[in-house]
Amino acid sequence: MATGSAWLLTGADSLGRKLIDELINGDEDTRTLAGMFLVKGGERGRRLVVDALQNGAEAPELVTVLQSIGGPEAEAALADLAQHEERPIAGWALRALTELAEIRRRRSQEA
Repeated sequence: MATGSAWLLTGADSLGRKLIDELINGDEDTRTLAGMFLVKGGERGRRLVVDALQNGAEAPELVTVLQSIGGPEAEAALADLAQHEERPIAGWALRALTELAEIRRRRSQEA
């Protein structure tokens, strides 16, 4: 996927927004690849995903990517989304937060 590689190299927001669009509207393979590139982009990917969610996007794939990126900023964004009970995305965000908490719990038990 040329868009993802170009975005990782350049950081161009226009290419990142195209990845977001492909994540939401693409076929299964395209969504998978777009998500992988966004996760690989780390903070840049998180920012693009949060922007899309704040602008009303309701795709569960966005929450999955945010969860995969992880970190305090991603968790804060998920917690904020979980507060918007009128939006379908709130339930997905709450599930993602629950899963992240479970991962932290298991890791602390292993240490």
